[in-house]
Amino acid sequence: MGRGNQGGGNSVLVVGQACGEASSGASSRSHSVGSRLIQNSAANFCGQALIVGLTFLATPYITRKLGPSGYGALSLLMAYLFSFSLLNLGMNASLVKFLAEIIPEGRWHDLQGYFSTSFAALATVGLVAGAAVWSLAGVIVKRCFTASGGLESSAVMALRIASIAFVLQFLCQVLSAVPAAAQRFEVLSLIRAGSESLRILGTVALLWLGRGLPALMGMVVFAVGVSALAYAVAAKKLMPNLRLAPGWSKPHLRSLLGHSKFVVVVNASNQLVGTADSFLIGFFLPVANVAYYGIAYALAQRLWVFLANIVSVVFPAASAFSGASDQRRFKELYLRGMKVTAMAGAFPSLALCIYGNPFLRFWLGPDYAQKGAPVLTLVTLGFLLNSFSFVAYQVLQSTHRVNFAARASLIYSLLNLTAFLVLIPRFGILGAAGGFLISQALFVPWFVHRTNAMLGVRWGELLVSSYLGSFASAGVAGLVCLTLLRLLHSLVSLAAAVGVGATVYMTLSAVLVLDQRDRDAARLLLRRWSTAIRPAAWAARS
Repeated sequence: MGRGNQGGGNSVLVVGQACGEASSGASSRSHSVGSRLIQNSAANFCGQALIVGLTFLATPYITRKLGPSGYGALSLLMAYLFSFSLLNLGMNASLVKFLAEIIPEGRWHDLQGYFSTSFAALATVGLVAGAAVWSLAGVIVKRCFTASGGLESSAVMALRIASIAFVLQFLCQVLSAVPAAAQRFEVLSLIRAGSESLRILGTVALLWLGRGLPALMGMVVFAVGVSALAYAVAAKKLMPNLRLAPGWSKPHLRSLLGHSKFVVVVNASNQLVGTADSFLIGFFLPVANVAYYGIAYALAQRLWVFLANIVSVVFPAASAFSGASDQRRFKELYLRGMKVTAMAGAFPSLALCIYGNPFLRFWLGPDYAQKGAPVLTLVTLGFLLNSFSFVAYQVLQSTHRVNFAARASLIYSLLNLTAFLVLIPRFGILGAAGGFLISQALFVPWFVHRTNAMLGVRWGELLVSSYLGSFASAGVAGLVCLTLLRLLHSLVSLAAAVGVGATVYMTLSAVLVLDQRDRDAARLLLRRWSTAIRPAAWAARS
C-alpha cells in the first residue's frame, strides 16, 4: 500500500531520527511521531497532487482520441498489467519490514542478505510472469475484450509489449524497499510522480502523433524502466556499501517467506478485487462500458491511492516500533494514522459525491456524466470506507499478527467477488459499483473492530481522537457545497465552489482535528521547508 525514503550517507542516523529519536530537546521528543508522520504524509501529498493535476488535464484528450471502446481497451490493458504484481509473493512488504528493523541496529550483513535474496527471487518471478503474459496475450484479449471494435490485434501486441514491464516492476519493488525502510518518502514520492508524469505526458504525445495501443504500452515500459533506474540511484545514495545485485541466502529467504506468505494473500486479495470488476464488465458487457465505469472508478481510486500513499508512511515506522517493542508509540502511531486518513479523505470524498455529475458533465460531456455519475458516487463512498482499513492493515503486517490480516483479506475477496458475480450480470456497471460499496460496508467495520481489540484500542477512543473532528468538519463543509450546487455552470465555478468548501473544512479542521502536537509538527515542517527553499530561491536569483 505504499512505502518511503530519506537520502544521505549515514543511514543508521537517518532511520533513527525517522523512528522518532530526539534530535534537539524535550519538545522535539514530545511530538516526534506526529512530526515524522506529517512530514512523510506531506511529501506523498505533493507527489499525488501533481499526478492528479496531470490526470485531470490529460484524460479528456485521451478519451476523445481513443473513444469509449479504445479507452475501455486501454483500461483493461492497464488492469492486466498491474494485476500480475500480486505474483511478488509479498516479498516487497516483508523486505521493507526487515530492513526497517535492522538498519538502526547496523546489521549490514543481514541487510545485504535480505536485499540480494529478494532481488534474485523477484527477478525470477518477474521473468516467469512476463513470459506467461506474452504467451497468453491472445487468449486474454479474445475472452475479455468483448465488442472491442476491431482492436483485438493491436491489444494483443500491446499486452505482449507490456509483459516487459512486469520484469521491471519486480525490480522496482526490490530497489524501492531501501528508501521505504529508511522512511525517505520525499524521494519515493519524487520518483513515483516523475514516472507517472512521464507516462501521462508520453501518452498524450503519442496520441497526438496518431499512435495506437502498442505504442502506449511501450511508453509504460519506458516509464517503469526510468523508475527502476531512479530507485537504484536512490538506494545507492542512501547505502553506498549496498550491492545492488542478486544473491542467495537460505536463512534470509526463510525469514522473508515466513512473513510474506501472509502478505501475499493480502496483496493477491487486493489485486483480485481491484481488477475483477473491470474483467467481469468486459466479459459480460460491451467493452465501452469499461470506459464509462473506468473513468468514474479511476477518479475515486485516485482518491484511494492518494490516501494510501499518505498513510503508507505508517508501515516502516510501525515495523521499527514493533522491532523495538515500543508499544506506547506503536499505539500512538495507529491512532494518528487513522486521524490522518480521516482528515485527508473526508471532505474530498464528500465533494466528489456532491459534485460528481456536474464535474463529469463539464469535464468529459453529458454521456459520461449520465452513465458515470451514479457509479462515481457509489465507488467513492466505497473507497472512503476502504481507506479506514489502511492503517489497520499496515500495523498488523508490521507485527506477528500478519496472519490475521491474511485471513481477513480472504473474507474481503469473497465478499467482493460474490457481490460482483451476482450484481454485474443483472445491473451492469451500477451493480459493480453497488457491490463494491456493500462489501466495504460489511467488511471494514468488522476488520477495524478486530484490530482495535488486538491493539487494546477502544472504539470510543478511536472515534473521538481520530474520526469525530474530521466528520463534523466535513459535514459542515458539505452543507456549504450543497448550497452552491445550483450556481455551477463551468469547471471554473465548480473549482471555486470546491475551494469555498475546502476553506471551510480546513478552518474547522484546524480547530476540531489538530491537537497541539499536530500544530507543532506542522509548524516544524513549514520551517524546514522554508529553510530548504530559501537557498534555492537565492541561487535562482543569482
